Amino acid sequence: MGGTFLDAARRALDAATGRPAAPDDPPSPIPSGDPPVIRRLPRSVDYTHIKMIILSLPAPLTTLVWRGDPTADPLWGAFNRKSLRAIDRQLRRREAILAAHGPAVPATERALLQGLRQQWVLLCLREMNERASHERLRWMRIRRVDPTRIPPEFRPPGPPQLHTLIEVWKAGRRGPALLDQRTLLPTVPPWGDPKVPWFDPDEYHRACAELLRQHFADVLSRRCGRRWRSQYAPPGWPLVTKVAVPALFELLRPHYVVRSYQDHRQQGMAGHYAAQLRRDITEILHLELPLLAKDLTIARVTAAIQRHIARGRRRRRPAPPPAGRGRRRPGSA
Repeated sequence: MGGTFLDAARRALDAATGRPAAPDDPPSPIPSGDPPVIRRLPRSVDYTHIKMIILSLPAPLTTLVWRGDPTADPLWGAFNRKSLRAIDRQLRRREAILAAHGPAVPATERALLQGLRQQWVLLCLREMNERASHERLRWMRIRRVDPTRIPPEFRPPGPPQLHTLIEVWKAGRRGPALLDQRTLLPTVPPWGDPKVPWFDPDEYHRACAELLRQHFADVLSRRCGRRWRSQYAPPGWPLVTKVAVPALFELLRPHYVVRSYQDHRQQGMAGHYAAQLRRDITEILHLELPLLAKDLTIARVTAAIQRHIARGRRRRRPAPPPAGRGRRRPGSA
């Protein structure tokens, strides 16, 4: 069923009331302040699906850390080039200096270290979850437990009030085994309301960091964000060329009309994508990823699409038959 969500709802309402939809119904109204690329998209495209692709990428704060100026602060250089373990060492040194000075440290310095520690934990968790669940030897599970909502006979062991559990599990022959855990209890929030269960983010990040150092040495040895970025400029990062552009291409391609033609140099049909599709993908990334795709060009998007199509052809290519054992001799059984 084509059309936006409003169009589908209108058709469903017409079918329920017995009034057929008029063939020349005007398209769903689009707010006048929307960018031109949104107004230019085909009517059958649901922009919610585009937003889902964008939200599946690393957050803007994470990419901002990767693009920090190393001359302004050595920590930015660590996030740009170092492994997660080297970044952790620099963060611990800065945190020790901050703790030694106490309240004399400026609030901006304290907030910067808190934010970078949070990004470090998130990067470690993302690296940990890169593999499929059945391929991980160890993993971390973080959950909020409220025993008051569980019947007394089924309550797990632990504190009787709301708490956070951070667990490390290991795969074994007899099933998953619990290796280690940390329990975090709520405290009084900074605004002083004891009725609100508040968990200190610094305590949470310290507990995660301890478990990561103790049980995930292989994760800490990896370079920060190696899957998503490279030494090229941000428009050439794999985040853009190998993830965002192919995902948008596969989503939007069925909604564009492609001119079919036969070229004498190839056996199959050409015309895999429309020129307007490439322009729209470029402008969508300009709009949604301004920190990374500001200088993205249509030519780079075209090259990324061509590489994506070539990879798909190689994956679909049938495997060669297994080699035989040679010719059978005449008269052999």
